[in-house]
Amino acid sequence: MWYENIIGQEQAIEHFQRVFKNNRLNHAYIFQGGEGVGKKEFSIYLSQAILCDQGFGLGCGKCSSCLRVKNQTHPDFILLEPLEQRKTISIEQIRSLISRLSRRIHQGRKRLVIINPFDAVTDQGVNAFLKTLEEPPEDTVFILISSNPVAIRATILSRCQLIHFRALTKKEMKAFLLEETADLNLLNSAIALAAGNKEQALSFLRDQEMRKNISAIIDWFFQEENWNLEDRGNWIDAREKDNWNWEDYQVFWQIWSSMYRDRLLIELGSQSDQLNYPDLRGRYEAMKAKSILQLNRRIQEIQKAIGLLSVRPPRNPIVFAEAILMNWNGES
Repeated sequence: MWYENIIGQEQAIEHFQRVFKNNRLNHAYIFQGGEGVGKKEFSIYLSQAILCDQGFGLGCGKCSSCLRVKNQTHPDFILLEPLEQRKTISIEQIRSLISRLSRRIHQGRKRLVIINPFDAVTDQGVNAFLKTLEEPPEDTVFILISSNPVAIRATILSRCQLIHFRALTKKEMKAFLLEETADLNLLNSAIALAAGNKEQALSFLRDQEMRKNISAIIDWFFQEENWNLEDRGNWIDAREKDNWNWEDYQVFWQIWSSMYRDRLLIELGSQSDQLNYPDLRGRYEAMKAKSILQLNRRIQEIQKAIGLLSVRPPRNPIVFAEAILMNWNGES
């Protein structure tokens, strides 16, 4: 079936299963959810189900129509995205789309148009597209993919059915990413950093420099409790020599925040399956004891640093690192 390879998104799958059963396909949808949760992938599988030669709603994945949708060569399947090295979908692309929609459907029962992301369409493009959405071509289904539906005009929203896509759970992310690495600490770091965005998690795992940094960041967490002032100063100097930027420091603090949260959960009696890094439990428990108050304070200080690093333009990240690490020196 068309949904067999989709990760999560049970509600969206159930919705379209009812659509297929009742043969009540809307003419326009907005697929809304965070980045990297599978909206584009879902829309392609859905298009296969609609255009499948074996029957409406099947999406066998093997027939000519399903394979042509997958390869983006089906004449009744249109995927509109920003051109290479561009961040927006231009008015010229929208005009070209409108011109193509004026022609008859070639071979399918429907024509699918996916605009990904609709957030990238310029204001001029939205103006041009609105009339097409108000008077849609017969048997044409629009799927507008968005990570920020609040920014979509009310005139567009009112003509589309909103389908929500949730963030992926850690368990779902882990099942998806296990093919990339057997290093569970690296895997758990990517999951924690990506916050439900599987594409970003994949990007982390395929970046060799990132993998190297993550492994070092985890080791430093266990070493820090034995650092003296000189060690802390040397660590700061080394990061300067490595030309760490604010993004590197964000990754560093996010991983340490997750690890301190693990230590806090252990102090509170939590089970291993609640930890970000369950395989590190033994190493956590071998560390010097810290009170719940101390662990909470460290987490709060790290979260403050992460928040300040998110400001654009970001503040000097070395200042935060030096202030926090030096303040922790000799803490019992």
